[in-house]
Amino acid sequence: NFEGEIFENGGLYEFKIAVMTINSYDNVLMDHVDYELGISIEETTRYDINDVNYGIQSLGIITYFDQIIDFEYNDQTKEIKFSFPFEWNQKTIDQTTVIHEEILVPKTFGDLLVSKYVATLNGLELPESMVNIDDFSADDRLVHVVVSQNELQDIFLTSQFNEDLILMTIKPESALPLSGVTENGQFKIKLWWDGELKSGQTSILHYDVLDTFLRDKPIAVPYELKLFHNEKEIQNKTGISTGSKMQSDSFEFFIPTDISGILVVKFENLDGSKLANVEFPIIIDRKNPSSTSYQIPNWVKNNAGWWADGQIPDSAFVQGIQFLIKDGIIIVPVSESTAQNESNIPEWIKTNAGWWADGQIDDKTFATGIEFLIKIGLIVV
Repeated sequence: NFEGEIFENGGLYEFKIAVMTINSYDNVLMDHVDYELGISIEETTRYDINDVNYGIQSLGIITYFDQIIDFEYNDQTKEIKFSFPFEWNQKTIDQTTVIHEEILVPKTFGDLLVSKYVATLNGLELPESMVNIDDFSADDRLVHVVVSQNELQDIFLTSQFNEDLILMTIKPESALPLSGVTENGQFKIKLWWDGELKSGQTSILHYDVLDTFLRDKPIAVPYELKLFHNEKEIQNKTGISTGSKMQSDSFEFFIPTDISGILVVKFENLDGSKLANVEFPIIIDRKNPSSTSYQIPNWVKNNAGWWADGQIPDSAFVQGIQFLIKDGIIIVPVSESTAQNESNIPEWIKTNAGWWADGQIDDKTFATGIEFLIKIGLIVV
């Protein structure tokens, strides 16, 4: 048993153990028996984001490997991005049975209740089998990203990374269908519609009722469908699902002109069970997130290219960017920064600068790197 304050933080702990005696303390071994091993302790970190349609939502990461050092959510692409330390060497690969990360998605965040996600590791797309959705908990959807040792080994042998870091991204494969599992775990609902849902118009919801115990087989069961706005029921329907792979169920309804924002679609009493309920928050009159405008003059690319080639030091690049931001020549969104004891700029930022100077990436991608430097306190504006 190991105890200590250090274990209050999650992550991967490396142990070096020497067996010096056996059977009794005075039976000292001439040659110690040495072991090196790692133990993973989970750690959960929450990040609040303010979505233009759903309001404040608390996304979370449960890591079983190492502490998260950076997190980002893109409200336009719905992409979640986070990173943590990882030493890319054979010793680390040999000691790592699996990389397991869990993304916590509130069930109040309809845009992320999709039926399928895609994930990447350091820009490399992971196999579909490594991304799994767990809707059986009460408050959050769990999206498991599990990278096997064999996959890590293949990545290590075929790729070269400039930093000892794993950068993971996960995003919806498509906006629809949404999916959810009833409280009793018996039924799964897939829900979708055509076009945008707007007040004052007639819309049609399409849905499939599936049996999770029969590997998501369509099943014919009675159900109740109710629509709520501000906790007030506005429409309802009762019926029996088709139970057919060829024909989905549908509900045509009129959206009153005075209704916009979040509309909750509730499926209740499936097969007569009071615990067979699931709900989906969807948006009427969707608002689009404001796009950030990046204004970067072409001559700045010269400086970026010189810095990427090592012709000017990090300090000169940082000072130049500070000046350009303060004078409004480069416009990027400035959030509260957290100063860190960083002496060097991450290598991937310099790589981005070189690619940008060569025209391989756009202004927005370069500006995102600048936002990162502001966030970690390397650039103070």
